Amino acid sequence: VILSMFPSLVLSSPVVCIPCTYVYSTASTHRVRAPRRRVFPRLGVHNAVQQHTYSKENDDVLANSILSNGKVTKIAHQLLRSCVRADDVVVDLTCGRGTDTLLFLELVKADGLIVSLDIQQEALDITRRRIREEFCEHISDEAERKKIEERVYFARTCHSVFESVVDGIAEKKGKKKSETNEIEIGAITMNLGYLTGKDTDKSIVTRTRTTLEALDKASKLLRVGGLITICCYRGHEGGSEETDAVLDFVSRFPPEITVTKIDVLNRSGPVLLSCYRQR
Repeated sequence: VILSMFPSLVLSSPVVCIPCTYVYSTASTHRVRAPRRRVFPRLGVHNAVQQHTYSKENDDVLANSILSNGKVTKIAHQLLRSCVRADDVVVDLTCGRGTDTLLFLELVKADGLIVSLDIQQEALDITRRRIREEFCEHISDEAERKKIEERVYFARTCHSVFESVVDGIAEKKGKKKSETNEIEIGAITMNLGYLTGKDTDKSIVTRTRTTLEALDKASKLLRVGGLITICCYRGHEGGSEETDAVLDFVSRFPPEITVTKIDVLNRSGPVLLSCYRQR
């Protein structure tokens, strides 16, 4: 499965184990050969073959993210870098402190569309502030800063109704629809749980019912080569139950969507689920 998604991975033995629950395997004992490819090009056109010479900087970033620290948010971002295109429609369903939205600003250019949602105004304000203070800190021209900030469309709403929000914004921007008259989305991110931070209201959490509604819609709007990432946090009340429900739901996605799970076993942290549409 991983070879089909990231063909630059080269396995020298039938099974390679990593300190997570996910195991990569091949169907034979022969060495797998693939064209030299840049797995995570900056603009994320994942199937573009690019010749390059070997150096330490060209080591597999995904493998390093897994083996070095196992931090699933970093792993999720490496997966997203491999899939997102410059002209994609992308959606951060639970923007929180803005980490995924800032990544989308880096990967998606003016021809694309970035939509960032959260149920809490505080999360939207934090994300706006981070765009202004972090992403645009090196830009001195105020007009240029404003232009970048306006590339992200914010909506204070539940993630379960994101389809209508995206559709309305895309129509205003004149984004092309598919043959089924739907907007095709290149990437969708979800971080379940509550808004982190010292003074945030941790009683406001994602709910299983609306999360599954959002996932159902997301799976149907995902373009070929597109990706959904879900970070499932289990430490809060109801978190384990929501995680179990999400695991069960995505495990029943159709076979054209490859679902993987990464869970670091020997320390606490979220479960990462990735849902990649192959065809």
